[in-house]
Amino acid sequence: MTGPAYAALLACHVASVVAGFGALVATGLFARRMAVSPEPREDPSLRRYFREGTNWVSRAVLVVPVFGALLLATGDRRAVGEPWPWIGLGAWLVAAVTAARWCWPAEAGIQRWLARPDAAVGPDEQAESSQGVVRGSAAVAAGREQLRADCSAAARGGAVVSICFVVALVVMVGQPR
Repeated sequence: MTGPAYAALLACHVASVVAGFGALVATGLFARRMAVSPEPREDPSLRRYFREGTNWVSRAVLVVPVFGALLLATGDRRAVGEPWPWIGLGAWLVAAVTAARWCWPAEAGIQRWLARPDAAVGPDEQAESSQGVVRGSAAVAAGREQLRADCSAAARGGAVVSICFVVALVVMVGQPR
């Protein structure tokens, strides 16, 4: 297939790559900023980025191989036997697993931390940490410890995803044989 339909499919593939990978990298960058911020709850851009809810833009990364497979099926089918689509798929797989294992759970943890102010945790309230249920000021400390862990996981995940993006971009554009 050539012409407008193929171009539209290619545009969808590229848009899902840019949106999905870009949002995952942005999550890592914002998490790094949050980790070094003395008062992250007072930063409106951090609160806005990590507002509660699913980051659907980052989930666009999940449709990248669907559009890629459609491009191969409708375009040059001989490319299926070449290494570049498989290297790209491998880079996508690493990025998708990283997102599911590090980025998305960490982002949800950051959102939970922002949603409950530390001041609201009183002596009779509790929070969970890796050591179990803790109360009062220990809950505040455990919450901040978990926030640091979540920020670190999201930042690491964003770094891995950015490397995967560069690998996939080089391979997709260069198409080594």
